[in-house]
Amino acid sequence: MKKTMFALCMLLILGFAATASAAPTTYAFTFHDTAGNPYCDGMIVQLYGTPKAVVGGYHFNYDCANASSVAGFKHGLPAVYQYAATGATLDISDPAFALGGSNRSEQYLVNTTYHTWILWSGSDFATNSVVNYGTWVNGVKADVKSAKPSSQR
Repeated sequence: MKKTMFALCMLLILGFAATASAAPTTYAFTFHDTAGNPYCDGMIVQLYGTPKAVVGGYHFNYDCANASSVAGFKHGLPAVYQYAATGATLDISDPAFALGGSNRSEQYLVNTTYHTWILWSGSDFATNSVVNYGTWVNGVKADVKSAKPSSQR
């Protein structure tokens, strides 16, 4: 009886441990162009949830001066929609430009394995185009001398 009760308790403990949410993963990075030159902006985001698929955080210095909240999801995406990468990306929606008066949707696709990003923009039901792309480096040391955000080439 004691062995059976012990086994049941262990199963319950292991079951609860398996369903517990893992600690969030934080990414803090600065955008660079394809030659490695820094832009004035970057992001600090967390990947969380069970499974880890939800993204939330901030796009700092999106216009070289202000910050905006960003959100999205991690999911697989074909290489044709990414810059020099394949596999899962952080698909991050940035409302800063739409809130600033332009009628467009901005999506950053950030690949955490290849350290690459691509910015897509859409303004209607049929037009999505690449605005810019490049690499990113760890850390939030945005280059204030750049005076050019990742939304500009």
